[in-house]
Amino acid sequence: MTRYDFKEATCFLNECVPLSDMYEDVLMAMHLLSAPKRYLTKKKRAEIWLTLMTCADFLDTINPKQKGGGNEVA
Repeated sequence: MTRYDFKEATCFLNECVPLSDMYEDVLMAMHLLSAPKRYLTKKKRAEIWLTLMTCADFLDTINPKQKGGGNEVA
């Protein structure tokens, strides 16, 4: 099983986007996606895109731990 270093992810959640906010944003994006397509305005599509980009930025902060305890990627 791969171990992950969540130091940067924790910083992201504490300083950039609190986990509760991200959770609510994901729920809203899922709700918007379930609406009939005719209701997806340009603004609503932008909200979904922003939510997806925030989640991608968060996932990008999670790094696999290297053997030996370090987390530097060579």
